[in-house]
Amino acid sequence: MRYLGIDYGDRHVGIAIGDDETRVALPLDTITYHAEDELISAIKKSVASEAIDVLVVGIPMLSSRSTTQIEKTEAFVAALQSAVAIPVKTQDESFTSKQAARHIHEGGRSTKDDHSVAAMLILQSYLDSLLSQ
Repeated sequence: MRYLGIDYGDRHVGIAIGDDETRVALPLDTITYHAEDELISAIKKSVASEAIDVLVVGIPMLSSRSTTQIEKTEAFVAALQSAVAIPVKTQDESFTSKQAARHIHEGGRSTKDDHSVAAMLILQSYLDSLLSQ
């Protein structure tokens, strides 16, 4: 199965790709959007072009993010589930932004990659959890 990890944000959304054979997530892209329907359309294109079977959306569960951000993310997950014909799973994204910043700094990558790296970390965490099942 192929997975698309999603780091949801108000204007920028990172996406990453992985599969259950290699169990490795890789950053794919950052989507900049102005309206939710524009974002969902871009994700649907990625689902089709990458033959994705499952979407994994990061949701802040233990982080210091506000309740408002959690509510926005939950609403996005619900809208996404209504728009696609594949499962939409959630994964705790607590502290992934800090981990992504450290990963980018250590790897010498551009800071514009931080959203897709955060998506990679979310998806990698999800893929790792499949091993323990």
